[in-house]
Amino acid sequence: MNARALMKFDLENQRLASACQKLLDEGQNLEKEIALYEHDREALMEFGNEADERERQAQSRVLELERNLLLLMDELKKYKHQNNSMVTNIFPLFLKCFLNMIPLILMI
Repeated sequence: MNARALMKFDLENQRLASACQKLLDEGQNLEKEIALYEHDREALMEFGNEADERERQAQSRVLELERNLLLLMDELKKYKHQNNSMVTNIFPLFLKCFLNMIPLILMI
C-alpha cells in the first residue's frame, strides 16, 4: 500500500469514527428523551388512576346525596300533609270559636 492509499484510508476511518461518535451521541440523547417520556407516561397513568378513583368517589357521593334528597322530599311531603290536615281540622274549631265570640264582641 502506498502513502496516498494510507492517507485516504486514514481520512475515511476518521470520517467513519466521527459519524459513529455522532450516532452514539444521538443514541444517548434519544435514550434520555425516552426516559423523560417514560417518566411522563407513568405520571400521566398515575394521574389517570387517581382521577378514576376520584370519579368513583364522586359518583358514590352523588348517589348518596340523591338518596338523601329523596328521603327529605318524602319527609317534606309528610309534613305538608300533616300541616294540611291540621289546618283542615283546626279551621272549623277556629270558626266556631270566632262565631261564638261575635256576640261578646258586639256587647262591648
